Amino acid sequence: MYWISKGIHRLSRMRRRAAIFLAVLGPGIITMVADNDAGGISTYAVTGSRYGFNLLWV
Repeated sequence: MYWISKGIHRLSRMRRRAAIFLAVLGPGIITMVADNDAGGISTYAVTGSRYGFNLLWV
């Protein structure tokens, strides 16, 4: 019985961590999916090759 309750506790802890992770990154993921188009991807590639990590803070 101890092992079952320990497994349930571990599963609930993992679900809680996954929920927090998705709550933090969810809006960014939705924006990323909605904003990527062919022109944007080529612009991001050119800008990344030209400026590297210098614009990462923006």
